[in-house]
Parts: sequence; structure tokens; C-alpha cells
Amino acid sequence: MFTALCYAGLLPGYSMGFNLQGLVFTVNIIHAQHLNKNGIPRTFIARALLTADNFQKIESILQCKGFGIAD
Repeated sequence: MFTALCYAGLLPGYSMGFNLQGLVFTVNIIHAQHLNKNGIPRTFIARALLTADNFQKIESILQCKGFGIAD
């Protein structure tokens, strides 16, 4: 279970969220000049963070190879 600030049309976790396991995060956006269009968009990574129940899972999600926002 989690709580997140949601914007219409965007996944939960886009700007901030927290879960029952104690993870709290916020997101600041810096637009990149070069995009990796074959990677996983940061919105999916942020949404996945809301499912994390331990630090190892958080690390695994954040170290996702193929992240999709910048070079």
C-alpha cells in the first residue's frame, strides 16, 4: 500500500510518494538534452519504487540498466 501525489494521466510516484515500509521520495525534474528512447522511462522507475519493501529492492530498482531519461 502506498500514497502518492498523482497528476491526471501520469503514474503514481511522478513527483512524490511513500509506502507502508517507510520509503519516502520526491522527484525533481531536470530535462536532458539527449534522451535514451530505448530505455525505461523514469515514471515507471518511480512507480516501481512504491513497491519496495527493503533497501536491496530500492537499489535494484534504481540501478535499472536501460533507464530511459538521459545519457
